Parts: sequence; C-alpha cells; structure tokens
Amino acid sequence: MTPLPLTPREAAVLRLVAQGYSNPDIAAKLGTKLSTVSHQLLAAMQRIKATSRAHAVAILDDNWPGWREPMRSEPAGAAHLADILRGWAEVLERTG
Repeated sequence: MTPLPLTPREAAVLRLVAQGYSNPDIAAKLGTKLSTVSHQLLAAMQRIKATSRAHAVAILDDNWPGWREPMRSEPAGAAHLADILRGWAEVLERTG
C-alpha cells in the first residue's frame, strides 16, 4: 500500500472532518487560525483529488485503511494541552 499522501497536519485536519467538526471547531481544537485550517483542508483535498469534505473522507477510507489513527509524528494530546493553556489564560485575565 502506498503511504498516505498527506502531511501530518493535513491528516489531523481530515481526521477531525471525519468526526464531524467544522473548520472553526478544528481551528480551536488544533490551536490555529481558521484560515490555516481552510488552507490545509484545501491542500489535502487537492492532493487526493477530492471534490468535497465527505468525498475526501471516503477516498481515504477506501484507499488507506487505518488513516483515522493518529500518525506517529502527531503529538498526542496537543489539542488537549492547548485547551488547558487557554483555560489558564482566561483565569489569569480574570484575576488580573
């Protein structure tokens, strides 16, 4: 089987698309800008010749079984850590 033709970040974005997240939700979850997520999604879709988000997920499911599992180069829990840091930042803002 050929390797997954996506960057680790493109694959992470598409994993969240497959889970039903919107672009703004993906940006928040990954701790990045909405425009970055949109660019990564478009690049991934062009690379696999997908015409829609659902088509991209279907192509990946059909051609790369197991693609939904995190890649080794993806830091485990990075989105969770970003959520924790945002929470602390809010607390610090409130307490001055």
